[in-house]
Amino acid sequence: MIDDVWLAKHWELRAAAELKVATYFSALLREVLATGAHPKVIEMLARAPADEVSHAKICLAMAEHYGAKNVAWPAPADAVLARPEGVSRAAAAAINLVAHCCINETIANAWLESCFAMAKEPAAREALRKLLADEIDHGRVGWAHLASEQLATETRQVIAACAASLIKANIAVWTRAEPDFPKGGAPDHGIPGHEETVAIVHAAVDDLVRPGFRKLRYAV
Repeated sequence: MIDDVWLAKHWELRAAAELKVATYFSALLREVLATGAHPKVIEMLARAPADEVSHAKICLAMAEHYGAKNVAWPAPADAVLARPEGVSRAAAAAINLVAHCCINETIANAWLESCFAMAKEPAAREALRKLLADEIDHGRVGWAHLASEQLATETRQVIAACAASLIKANIAVWTRAEPDFPKGGAPDHGIPGHEETVAIVHAAVDDLVRPGFRKLRYAV
């Protein structure tokens, strides 16, 4: 049986993760502004850091809902963007945007949809609904950038060369087992178990991520 102490801690950890993503989006925005992108891509990306801060607040409220007292704002977290050797700054920005938005956020969207579908607890359903609404747009940022005519040929070639490895890396992060995580999760509270999460991730990659790349003529 899952107790409220575990549920509260789970949401506290999610708050910290959301704030770290806000930092990552801010770093991405800096690089995209410096290297150039379609104005619509920049506009969508600029909203993302504030969205993630709001997500952190939602998660902290859920921790309090499950009984946590004096929930502290998450500690500061830095974000380091990858810069592969021999790759231009613009291509590196695109690689990071693709890895985070096209892959990670698309998987996150599928995972949150599953969380929402299984949740029965009213507060959890409402929190997941709010989180899900923004994740859809965050994924679109990366796909819009990939489809943009402003993306240089060199950058397209770099992304084509590393897309498969980016997918593999994201799968590894999403499917790693957490030692203190209950095997069956807490479905009524919108938290799938590890095996279900693994299935969700692979389905998202096979049904959404890979077809998205192929539609834009990137073989993965």
